[in-house]
Amino acid sequence: MRFSPNRSVPRMLSISSVLASFLVSAAAQDAVTLRTCLAERNLQLTVPQDSTWDAATSPWSLRYNPEPAAVVTPTTVNDIAAALACAVESEIKVAALNGGHSYGAYGLGGTHDGALIINMVNFDDVSYEESTQLLT
Repeated sequence: MRFSPNRSVPRMLSISSVLASFLVSAAAQDAVTLRTCLAERNLQLTVPQDSTWDAATSPWSLRYNPEPAAVVTPTTVNDIAAALACAVESEIKVAALNGGHSYGAYGLGGTHDGALIINMVNFDDVSYEESTQLLT
């Protein structure tokens, strides 16, 4: 078979378009699965349709503006465990949002759109157990 650049390029572009559409569709389904799982566990959840979405996902540096799948604001370690279980079940990446002042918007997923953001705002107590050297 002889390579013909005039006929191969449109075919490759067409295949790329189909693959991109499939990946976007799969990612959207993963986000729906994630949000359903989080809602079923009664976690404090912010999703794109909420009026607080822009405030919850606003990056400190405007150079990167990732689009997360959802934001969870846990109040207990059990909430964190439940959110992580939902992310694993949905095959979604996770980012912890703490101060939110990273250059690359790492707390909002960095360069990865569709991540679950766990906002750690409610976790500000620190303790250290000398005998076990455990920092909590």
